[in-house]
Amino acid sequence: MSAPVSLDLGLYIDRAHEDWIVFLLELTHPDYPDVMRIATSCTTRLGERPDGSPYYGIRSNLGQAGQPQQDYLYLPVLLTPPSQEEDAVSSASLSIARHDELVVMLRSVRTRVRCDMYQVSAHFPDRVLEKYPGFWLSTSNLGGASISLDITADTLESEGFPGLLYYKRYFPGVHA
Repeated sequence: MSAPVSLDLGLYIDRAHEDWIVFLLELTHPDYPDVMRIATSCTTRLGERPDGSPYYGIRSNLGQAGQPQQDYLYLPVLLTPPSQEEDAVSSASLSIARHDELVVMLRSVRTRVRCDMYQVSAHFPDRVLEKYPGFWLSTSNLGGASISLDITADTLESEGFPGLLYYKRYFPGVHA
């Protein structure tokens, strides 16, 4: 069963523990020059924008020793992660605060955008707790203040119609 995970939910559930789960997302596309990195929580001040306002996020190398840490920009996100049940559909949904760079990426590509998700600890972001590779953006809706995204596993999007493989040799009971 999957349920929406609010921002910094762990802080409100168990304040004594002082650690919580963070999702890191990497959106990539061959036609887009950069990787869009998004974090569902902020633990570090990453820098300042040209207008002087600070921006926050998380730095992580995703457990790759010797690799430099990458900046994951914090954006307000409501995330429904993929279900852990075997018979469930491998899909997730996101509602992200509108961000100019993400809007440009979504509007500038005509084919699917790859989305890799990583579940990390807020205090140890280099230690990956769970990986969700091989997901693709299936739909996106750009609203005035937010962007809604549906993410599905590759097999759900690219699997062919079984009619061409539905032969008597493979399904003898059906074609009796």
